[in-house]
Amino acid sequence: MTPEQRHNIIKDFIRFCVNELEIDNLPQIKFTTDRSWATSRRSFGQYDANSGELIVYMGNRNLADLLRTLAHELVHHKQNELGHITNSTAGKTGSPIENQANSLAGILLRNYGQVNDLIYEACIPSLKEVYEANKSPKLQIYCDM
Repeated sequence: MTPEQRHNIIKDFIRFCVNELEIDNLPQIKFTTDRSWATSRRSFGQYDANSGELIVYMGNRNLADLLRTLAHELVHHKQNELGHITNSTAGKTGSPIENQANSLAGILLRNYGQVNDLIYEACIPSLKEVYEANKSPKLQIYCDM
């Protein structure tokens, strides 16, 4: 898949989520490939309820996984629009806010996958390269080689 195709799918998925979640105002969405951003937060995405900014790490990720993170953060934005995010710990692991975002993100991704099956890329290239380099019998990657 070309970068342009990925970009178009991401834009279409955002429109899909906005429609499905009935988002009133699209948040500012940023993407980063800075791995240190993700590792320092121990997360692939972040939503700032105060600024309304949403950031998603997109470096070396399968498209469906990236979209799931995007959907998760868009759910947080909708929760904020509804007044459900009342403090900085609302999205703490295991909280109702976080669990709802996880659940709805999975539903959004599966529903979108029925509309556009291109999100299910055959293989993450870096894993394929690792497999080819190591030929490890313990590492099984099911993709078109």
